[in-house]
Amino acid sequence: MVAEDTYCIDVLTQISAVQSALDSVALGLLEDHMNHCVLHAAQHSEEEGREKDPRSHKGNRATGEVLSAHHTFSPPFPPPKKGAIMAQEIDRTVELSINGMTCGHCVASVTEELKEVPGVLDVEVILNSGATSKATVVTNTELDDNALRDAVSEAGFELVGITRDF
Repeated sequence: MVAEDTYCIDVLTQISAVQSALDSVALGLLEDHMNHCVLHAAQHSEEEGREKDPRSHKGNRATGEVLSAHHTFSPPFPPPKKGAIMAQEIDRTVELSINGMTCGHCVASVTEELKEVPGVLDVEVILNSGATSKATVVTNTELDDNALRDAVSEAGFELVGITRDF
């Protein structure tokens, strides 16, 4: 190190500063996750609990939802209806660009809200934590852009782009 005019104490000081910065970023991400995702899961579970049984305690269920929501895929597409005319059953995809998602619970929230939009057959969300995530929506009809935007907003995120394959 001396040959490069860099002293060990300088290197150690820089490593310490980098570690401190990384710790700050990690704490910020954790705080954001707790304030948005975990809180949303707990509120969602409490609402479901009041609808089913107002006396039940759903805290453990909320934790389970957060821990199990790491899936980024949905069940396979539904099979075509028996005797359906295939020209009417052509599946189309709509690609959505979504900002603000950071974890599996975010994926589950967006998936759940998009599946409630009339005409949506299936949803697959690909998480790109800290950047723009993608959602592929499968339909066989025209979807209302405002309904898609409202669904993403209801989940707590921002829809920044819509691309259709038709």
